[in-house]
Amino acid sequence: MKAKKSRVILSGVSLLLVLCLLVGGTMAWFTDTEKVDTNFTAGILDVSVKPGEEGKTALDFKNLRPMLYENFYKELDKNEWNNDVTQGGTTGLKDSHYEPVPAYFKPVEITNEGTLPTKVKLSLEAGNGCADGEPILTKDNITITQDGSKQDCANRLAPVLKVFVYKLVGEDWTLVKGVNLNTAYDEAKANPDGVASENTAEEANSTYMTAMIPANGTAQYVIAGYLPETVGNAYQGQHYHGNLVLNAYQMDDTAAGNPDEGGSSSEDPDDPDRFEDNVTIEWRKNTADGALVDSKKATFESSTTVSATMYPAPEGYVYSPDAAGQSTAVTVDNETGAATPATVVFTVVREDVEDAVITVRYNNTLDTDDTADDVMLTTTQTVSLAAPGEYYIAAENAPDQSGRSRAAGKTRIDVPAIPEAGYVFDPDTQSIDVTVDAEGNAMPTEVTFNVRKSNAYVIIQYYDQALVGSYRDTVAATDGQQYTYATTTPVVANNLPSGYEFAAPDATTTITYPDDFDMENSTGDMSDTRVEYVMFQVKRTSEPTNPDFAGGDGSQEHPFLITNDDQLNAVRKYMDKPYYFEVGNNFSISTTKYEDWNPLGRDGSTVTEFIGNFNGAGYTISDFHANNEFVYPAGSGVGLFASIGTTGVVENLNFETPYSFGNDTVGVVAGLNKGLIQNCHLVDGGKVEGVGESTAQTIGNRVGGITGENQGTVRNCSSSVEAVGYINIGGLVGINFGTIEGCYSTGGVNTDYTSLAPSNELNVPVQYVGGLVGSNQRGATIVNCYNNTSEDVAGYNGVGGFIGYNAGTVQNCYSRSTGSVWSNRYMIAHRCIGAIDAAAGANPIATNVYYESNYTTANVNKGVNKTAAQLQSGTLTGIQDNSAWVCESGSYPKLAWEVA
Repeated sequence: MKAKKSRVILSGVSLLLVLCLLVGGTMAWFTDTEKVDTNFTAGILDVSVKPGEEGKTALDFKNLRPMLYENFYKELDKNEWNNDVTQGGTTGLKDSHYEPVPAYFKPVEITNEGTLPTKVKLSLEAGNGCADGEPILTKDNITITQDGSKQDCANRLAPVLKVFVYKLVGEDWTLVKGVNLNTAYDEAKANPDGVASENTAEEANSTYMTAMIPANGTAQYVIAGYLPETVGNAYQGQHYHGNLVLNAYQMDDTAAGNPDEGGSSSEDPDDPDRFEDNVTIEWRKNTADGALVDSKKATFESSTTVSATMYPAPEGYVYSPDAAGQSTAVTVDNETGAATPATVVFTVVREDVEDAVITVRYNNTLDTDDTADDVMLTTTQTVSLAAPGEYYIAAENAPDQSGRSRAAGKTRIDVPAIPEAGYVFDPDTQSIDVTVDAEGNAMPTEVTFNVRKSNAYVIIQYYDQALVGSYRDTVAATDGQQYTYATTTPVVANNLPSGYEFAAPDATTTITYPDDFDMENSTGDMSDTRVEYVMFQVKRTSEPTNPDFAGGDGSQEHPFLITNDDQLNAVRKYMDKPYYFEVGNNFSISTTKYEDWNPLGRDGSTVTEFIGNFNGAGYTISDFHANNEFVYPAGSGVGLFASIGTTGVVENLNFETPYSFGNDTVGVVAGLNKGLIQNCHLVDGGKVEGVGESTAQTIGNRVGGITGENQGTVRNCSSSVEAVGYINIGGLVGINFGTIEGCYSTGGVNTDYTSLAPSNELNVPVQYVGGLVGSNQRGATIVNCYNNTSEDVAGYNGVGGFIGYNAGTVQNCYSRSTGSVWSNRYMIAHRCIGAIDAAAGANPIATNVYYESNYTTANVNKGVNKTAAQLQSGTLTGIQDNSAWVCESGSYPKLAWEVA
């Protein structure tokens, strides 16, 4: 008669893998140069094989790692290493170098305390996960990092773990061939690349090992946890928890197999409990491989289909729409009770997922062939998309994607309107795909649509072999609009240069958006707009009414056109009235005729202020060289203009490497400004010098790049010249009594200070020297400006990287002087503001003024120090949310007109 089976749980087996791969490794296995101690303490099992008797103790296998089998086995080989850590004392490692000390092998002793010999089976069954959970691993190329967070323990080590059995043959522990107790082992996952290796232990498919134990006899085996060398990074730190199961049979039960042999079944077919808990139901987040949300055991005694409708989703989760009907066919072996598959997975999503918010940006495509000229609009829009879903955000005329098979199921979302007026989508057929997963994560989170100005501003140019006249049309013309001689809006014929007529009266020119747009083509405040140049051929009918200029009559509608240095010099004849002048092209000043430029408005010792409007139209004058070293006051007021009056305007003019030299009140645009200078730029270096010496502080005084003295307004200008002088010397303006706004400078000041030593007995102090402004007087204002120079700023006293002396108001500015800011007499020198007005009634103000330095100044009226990283943080008060600035993280603030 068959003896009743005694099913005794011997131990819970915990396999923990916590070693990390070497960074940059190229093999799929863990390095086998890591050596681990074998001196471990194991639980010794003493189990009586009697019906109903049960005992258990834990076998903990820790710090496993993939390794060659020949190295693995040396833990047991008496003639090789005594442990894996020391490798015969060759590694310099100790047990204490490992935490915890690895353990690969555990002895198990089984005692038959019965009176009959018995045949027993050793097998392994999966158990429940541990409460500690398994680490969440993040994959980055081949490097696996463990971030410390945990997920539910789900026996993730099972597919790659082999559990071997060794028996003692003579004095050697010998592998029981053909036995791998882990039924969940999957060669495809343990060796995904199919690497051939003679070092890997022979693959074993048997699910149990059979042994014979005589009455009152004892059998000792060694259970081993082995990870093949081909196991990859993704299994680091993962667990396998199970039960080592012992089944006892009578010796004449041939179905149990022969002693020390493997088999494929360890279940009693007469056992009514064989079906119990044969299927595990798992709920995982988002995907079948996602994090485990919950699990439960289920019993099925026959083959069936297990569907999601049979079980409610775990609390806080729902079945996603795509997964609501998911089901799995399960086959049950009537003899063994085993179910295939043994685990059924349902996917769920969180109940409270919020909509994904997509940022929509708009890129002004100034040039369809060169993205370097593109300008991103500052205003954005947002779109909210429900999770989960497939969408495409589309412009007005974008094709419908619903008919495309690969886009089936995508939902169309109209792109939000362009937030700034005067733009259209370019092209209007654009669309961008967006995917939102079940967690509400969108890819991408930001989309960009190309736009362009809906209108083109037109500059009409008239040619007779060379340019003889031009004007800007005041009407914004649409793409495709035709210009003819009969066109009244815009008016073409009425703006012909004096003495010319159309060469072909029936000609027509059509406006198109140019594909080779260059920022250099734009003018003035139209730098963010497509500009079309329309050319008409003309011929001379008579001599021009004004031979001093290339065209025009000096009115606002028809300004005098200047195309060369002689016409520029002729401006001095028209200083008595508010005439209009406009430059028609780039030109150089002759170094022979105008080697020492006499400032416009100067006639000997008499100065006439400029009261008209001079528009450079964005063009550049090169080789400008003013040298006026005369006896004071004849040398005062040196520049293109000696002095600009209160109604005078000079704008949109560039100078390339200019030089201006005189005794007093020296600049490039003007010596003295009482009116408006705007959008004027000194590029590619150059120099301004005031070289007179006087204790009266009247000669060698007031020297600046744009103007020596400002009593009016200097706006949106820049200077890269070096300024040299004695008192009130600045890279942009020497002395300021008016307003300076939206300007910057990059040149040095008195970089060769030793050359300023007086040549006579007078001791002239070099003071009030600033990178941007030498002296800012009471009632004067400097706002939204900066200085960024790597050159020296030097003087005797009142030396500042930004301003030498301040008695007025300074707001929303910063200074970055990475060269030396110094005084040769150890007087006042500072990287931002040198000296401040301390006299009675003085009220110097410095609000939101910063400078780059690691050292703090006690007097906040000299500015607030910031490190380089802080200046580039994008979080400067007064600058960050100021429309005059573009303040972004990772770069120094720029003025808005610089990047427009």
